[in-house]
Amino acid sequence: MLINYISFFKKEHSLSKKARLKNLKILLNSAENQHLAFLSATPWNLKQPKTATEKEFLKSVASFMNSGGGNLLLGVNKDNTVLGLENDGVPFKKKDRKRFSQHISQLISDKLGPQFCTLTCYHFFKIDEKFICQIEIGKSDIPVYVPINNSYHMYIREEAKIRNLNLHEMLEYVESRF
Repeated sequence: MLINYISFFKKEHSLSKKARLKNLKILLNSAENQHLAFLSATPWNLKQPKTATEKEFLKSVASFMNSGGGNLLLGVNKDNTVLGLENDGVPFKKKDRKRFSQHISQLISDKLGPQFCTLTCYHFFKIDEKFICQIEIGKSDIPVYVPINNSYHMYIREEAKIRNLNLHEMLEYVESRF
């Protein structure tokens, strides 16, 4: 498997290119867990309804922010198969990285709030001629809510799952966590 580290945006990191590639290999050989999730469809998916992919993406991002943070790998399916960002019907090229990360940042800003964009960092890798995006997501100091059908939902990570908290659970979680 040929893996090339392409770039990252948002904030500076002290990890070297070699360390970042080693970290990605570990993530790709791991199962989904409290701090790792895979999404084969991305928010600029042309094959699926936009709202469905956006909702799944936002739920994933918010659940990491409300929990301990983590990594979201876009272009990788649940069984760790690299499908690439091209799988969504968009021919992804190296020059598209900035536009892709700006699109995702704008989605987070518009739907979750601009204050949460600083908790994300984007890394692009080319694996066997397929691009994937690793989003490092930090832990939020305030609750993150996802707007769905005119109401707000709070999601957390429980092991490898996303959990939508009911009102009672949400109040207890906010009181104990934030």
